[in-house]
Amino acid sequence: MSTLYPRTFRVGSTSSFGWAATEPVQADLGVALTIGGFAAAMAQGVADVGIAAGGVNTDRTVLTASIAPVIPDNFLRFGDAFLITAEGYSVPVRVLRVDGTAILLSNPLPLDAALTGPSTLQFAAWFATIGPANVTAAVDYQGAEWSIAYTPHATLNLAYAQGLVKVVRVIWQTGLDTALLIRTFPQFQNVDHRNPSYQPIIDAAAQELAMRIDTDVASFVTTSGERATIDDVQSQNSALLQVHLYLTAARVSYNRSDFLASEGHITKAFGTESNVDLRRKTGLYADAMRPIWIDLDRDGVVDDGEVETITGPGPGFTSGGFSSTPRVTVARQR
Repeated sequence: MSTLYPRTFRVGSTSSFGWAATEPVQADLGVALTIGGFAAAMAQGVADVGIAAGGVNTDRTVLTASIAPVIPDNFLRFGDAFLITAEGYSVPVRVLRVDGTAILLSNPLPLDAALTGPSTLQFAAWFATIGPANVTAAVDYQGAEWSIAYTPHATLNLAYAQGLVKVVRVIWQTGLDTALLIRTFPQFQNVDHRNPSYQPIIDAAAQELAMRIDTDVASFVTTSGERATIDDVQSQNSALLQVHLYLTAARVSYNRSDFLASEGHITKAFGTESNVDLRRKTGLYADAMRPIWIDLDRDGVVDDGEVETITGPGPGFTSGGFSSTPRVTVARQR
């Protein structure tokens, strides 16, 4: 599944571990990543940017850098940043575009953020590269805890962020990107200037869809005894791609206050919803899940016979979950 900060790694591949800081960090003291026995120093996606005293325009939406920052291609999808003033005041901002020394913000700076002295713009994104030798070459799903140690700005106390990663044979994804979204829905060609890419919305919709699928395949057990997860489901499924398209379109329409269109896209994707069964069982999603292929032996290939005919009851039918009539004998959780 495609996300801005991926937490799923593919066996035997080089992976980039990204982290979005929730507060300014003392970069000179380092940011340390550990995952099990693996350890690495994380690097800033863009070095701290110096902002000259008074370096903001009259409507407070453009900062002036002392030296033009070097911005990698496609980096501004990670546009979250912090403006640290000479007085130690920190303001969260989002950078839309960098043109030489001019840095365009999505929203005006608050009036109490005085730039009477030199300030610093620090992007929130940090990265570490994990080589294939360090990505667990396990046959099955592996879970490991990651931890990041850092020192917040203007303190000497360590702070921590943590979560889980998993290693799989194939990372589930639909293949949806901004270009396909616009080709399917030409009315979305004009992107909101405050959000120069649809990728964050596409990623959020993918996560929502993945959680639904993950729930609906949880009753299946792999040959090693683990419960099936989203990453065991056949990737690049054209039917689930359609669901992802309409779910994304619903989010875009909602953000544009076109609530009627948003509701229509949701209905197209998931159909109607019953009062007694809160999970949607009709629409494109139900069609896409009948049948669905699951890599039960987790060899990275969906083999002939690994198909489950999952049928969802319609509105008004009380059910604890999807029923399943497999073509092959499959162990089921009780």
